[in-house]
Amino acid sequence: FVPLSELSVGDTVLTRPSVPPNGSPPRMDEYDDRETGFIVGCVLMDRELINGPLSRRRKYIENNIGKRESITRVPGWIYSMSNEEYIKGIIDGIFTTSSFVQGKTLFVRLESSLMAGDVRNLLMMLGIHPKSEENSSLLGISGESLRVLVENVGLTNPKVSKQVIQALMSRQE
Repeated sequence: FVPLSELSVGDTVLTRPSVPPNGSPPRMDEYDDRETGFIVGCVLMDRELINGPLSRRRKYIENNIGKRESITRVPGWIYSMSNEEYIKGIIDGIFTTSSFVQGKTLFVRLESSLMAGDVRNLLMMLGIHPKSEENSSLLGISGESLRVLVENVGLTNPKVSKQVIQALMSRQE
């Protein structure tokens, strides 16, 4: 055990495994890749995407994330995934769908403070340490954590990616 105050950017953090009520994570087969993680991340942020561009994976998403209109938590089975690329895809999907840059910080506003805590855990599993206020649905990533996000996860959204690179470059000046 290491106290939170002793963690540094880039440290990997393990979280408690969790499984859905039926007792086992979904069967992933060909869906345990970055692309599917990206789709899951996008749907976590914008449920309407399942009716449009992501409809080809509708059954997978409904079976593993749920059919509800509003998603307030990251499904517990995601934490038991051993495929880091899948987790990176989820993070990329979340930030591609609903993030913005202000100054030298990348922000994402999530559905709830519970989901913000879940996404914080996923980020920390990748060595990225976001900041937020207690009970806030807004997460911010800046400094060394922002560099780690760009280098290790990447951002698919070209507009956000460009703004983040500019923020990182202005930090060096």
